[in-house]
Amino acid sequence: MKIWNRIFKYIKKYWNRLLLAEICMFSLYIVSVVLPYILQKLVDEGIYWKDIDIITNCCFMYLICFCIYVLCQSIYSYNWQRLSNAFSIEIKNDVMNHILKAKTEKRCN
Repeated sequence: MKIWNRIFKYIKKYWNRLLLAEICMFSLYIVSVVLPYILQKLVDEGIYWKDIDIITNCCFMYLICFCIYVLCQSIYSYNWQRLSNAFSIEIKNDVMNHILKAKTEKRCN
């Protein structure tokens, strides 16, 4: 339980970025499932029945979903990189401060 309290101390400062990254990751999973379904509809109904309305609708929906996918992927990558950098810098600073504090206490004794 003690380790989770230490981790939560670092997460607490960046909860909004972490939440945004998780929302983008969830959106990526949803769009990853929707894109093959749209292609299946395009091929099975649009191309097979040669219905131009279904072809245009499926192409438009595929384009929108793909743009959402790219946008969520870039936001997720950017946020996750910023979070990992911030976490590692904070942990590095805390470790260094702890080491310096231990050395000064040792010299005083």
